[in-house]
Amino acid sequence: SSSSVSAEIGKYFPKIKSNLSVSYGNSDSKGDQMRMSQLLTSESNSQRVGFKFNNAQFSWLSVDYNMNYNWSKQLTASNNSSIKSNGYNHNLAVFVYPSANHTIGFNWDQINTRAQGNKYENGFFDLSYQYTWTAKKIDFELKWLNIANKKVFENYSVGLYEERISRMQLRPSQFMFTVKYS
Repeated sequence: SSSSVSAEIGKYFPKIKSNLSVSYGNSDSKGDQMRMSQLLTSESNSQRVGFKFNNAQFSWLSVDYNMNYNWSKQLTASNNSSIKSNGYNHNLAVFVYPSANHTIGFNWDQINTRAQGNKYENGFFDLSYQYTWTAKKIDFELKWLNIANKKVFENYSVGLYEERISRMQLRPSQFMFTVKYS
């Protein structure tokens, strides 16, 4: 059985062209599993708080920021073991418009998880430049992806009956040129 509740409240501030919101969530789960003739009973509780902000007050700048922090506790009653974990992630996107038809963008994604003395921190940075050829409805974009040249993305998660560590090999830092048209 499981239950969850979440809420988000936000406000738009027209004078500074900004949105601001905060959120909270709670989830509880209980489950039974039979393994090799042994009944395992587990309980978990996880909670999350979040924050969002975006601003477009200036014609030459826009900012979007999202952040979440979560924590959980898993308890297996059969063998009286528990696992606590927490995680943090955020995304920052900043776009600068130095003149008509030109856009410079910066993205920062951070995904961190921690439990049982293990810590996984993943920071990713991208930079982009876009020129819009308005008369022809064509966009030219140059992106520098994975600026920090991260080799591996690692994530840790806990379920009712398992711990999971996932590792993904990443492409090296690279440049990409894109042409978009309609």
